[in-house]
Amino acid sequence: MKRGSAALIAILAVAIVLRVHWNDVSQYSPADESVYTSYTQHLLDRGFAAGYPEIVRWFDDPRMWRYPNPLRFGHLALTTAAAEIYGAAEPRALAWLSTVAGILVVPLLYLLASRLFDRRTGLLAAAFGAVSAIEIAMGRRALQDEVFCAAVLIALILVIQMMERGNRWDIAAAVAALSAALAIKESLLLLDPAFAAVILAYRKFRPRHLLLFALPPIVDYTAFSVGRLAEGSGRHAHPQPLTITAPPASSAANRRHRSTASDRNASRRSSPDRDARGLRPIPAQRRSGA
Repeated sequence: MKRGSAALIAILAVAIVLRVHWNDVSQYSPADESVYTSYTQHLLDRGFAAGYPEIVRWFDDPRMWRYPNPLRFGHLALTTAAAEIYGAAEPRALAWLSTVAGILVVPLLYLLASRLFDRRTGLLAAAFGAVSAIEIAMGRRALQDEVFCAAVLIALILVIQMMERGNRWDIAAAVAALSAALAIKESLLLLDPAFAAVILAYRKFRPRHLLLFALPPIVDYTAFSVGRLAEGSGRHAHPQPLTITAPPASSAANRRHRSTASDRNASRRSSPDRDARGLRPIPAQRRSGA
């Protein structure tokens, strides 16, 4: 085994140990972490195809606009899969998704820096990423940030590959990766300047490279519109009101795949009437301003 490969394996091992060890949050935030967990519970109970249009419909109520929006359907799909694997829609399931993404970030930093510079720089980037306090901190939260970080790094690597080789498949891969990143977090204005800088740095701009900026928003909005169409075809069905409360302390022993009706009722009785922002559960069909 080459010395560089052994060093990368050692760095990755350190990253895994640190992230798994620190994935020990006992009380999660009553803010966004509760919202993502509530969305995931609904999607796990109803199924993504039926549940996602109902989440979209909740946002007809302007009071819902203060919460993370349903444009992040890519992240919601991943949290639902994570909860399915974990066995319950708990914040810890979403935190494990962040932990896995945080581990993936380390080799991605190596690949990115190696392409831009050399293998030694790649190892240095991976080492910094492995012990980065912010990376370790975000890798233990039930948020989308670390997943988004991994998705953006994948997109950057594929954009660099597109610039170096330039065939149609590389362009398609870069567009798909950037579309996936935007489906996790709708940060188009943040990402476009960064990707434009990468393209201009190669001084090989071609008109076809504009597809990287034009297609991902179209792809994502089209996917989101599918949810709106499903919503329109099912308006006769009235989804249950969304209830967002502070999540209880996570327990590894409390793993249930789906709650029974009595379990859910008991949980509601033991939860506060309002969430951390002072809101009561919001009926899905009720609109404000009446």
